[in-house]
Parts: sequence; structure tokens; C-alpha cells
Amino acid sequence: MAQETDLKIFISYSRADASTFAHEILNGLKLLGFTPYLDVHDIVAGELWEDRLENLINACDTMVFVISPGSAGSDRCKWEIDKAKTSSKRIIPIVASDVDEQQLPDALHRLNFIY
Repeated sequence: MAQETDLKIFISYSRADASTFAHEILNGLKLLGFTPYLDVHDIVAGELWEDRLENLINACDTMVFVISPGSAGSDRCKWEIDKAKTSSKRIIPIVASDVDEQQLPDALHRLNFIY
């Protein structure tokens, strides 16, 4: 059994092409004892989703950004990265599928990716 940790992780991804991958990360992080947040589980119907996303990002210690063609072109994912940067959160980019680095938000260009 994994030890529990207080480390909270927000997972940013594109529902268009990386939902399954994001759920695998969510389940793996839970097994390792982390507290991961994924928008489909942590935002309820009728809730102001942008406010809730901002609160989840502010409450997390780290953001995992799932790199895919959908997330690379998503204004919503870019907004999430901007919120994480503004809040001085650690961002860990994880590659779900290959994307030309120039298509990614500038904040990711200097970070080491996990493949």
C-alpha cells in the first residue's frame, strides 16, 4: 500500500484527445498516495467551472500538463498554464502524443518533458 502524501496535483489535459491518458495518470497518482484533481471529477454540475478550475490550481502544489495536439491548441489549457505560472506552481509536462514544441505554450518550452 502506498504512503499518503499531502501533495496535491492538478491534471491539465484536452478532453478532445487525452482523456484516457489523463485518467491513467489520475489513477496512478492515487495509487502512489498523491491527491490528484481532474476537472471531470472535481467540478459539479451547475458550478462556475472557471472559478472552480482556478481554485483547484491555486490549491495544488504541482500541475501535470498532458501534452497532446488537443492541449497544444487549447485556449483553456493555455489559460490553466497561465494560472499555474501566476500562482508560482510547478508544472510537469507529460507527453501523451508527439507535438511540435513550437505549438506549445511558451511557458513549457524551457521545461524538461516526461515521455
